[in-house]
Amino acid sequence: MTENLAENIQTLIEAKADVNETDCNGATALMTCCSRRDLDPLPGAILLVENGAEINKQGRLKITVTELPFNSCLVFIKFR
Repeated sequence: MTENLAENIQTLIEAKADVNETDCNGATALMTCCSRRDLDPLPGAILLVENGAEINKQGRLKITVTELPFNSCLVFIKFR
């Protein structure tokens, strides 16, 4: 994997990864992407949403990506 988050996401999408699968903490790829602060998450979030990521899917804590603290993609997601 590279340091480019969007490239990594594109590689996983091309490999037919389920963009709505949750990890061991109950977070979706979109939640994880939007909570990243070390890399630019917006291009990756756009790729995920354009490829079927559910904005309103709840994680284990029963919150959606729009309710995450430190959400770097909130403006983009709110207007989808």
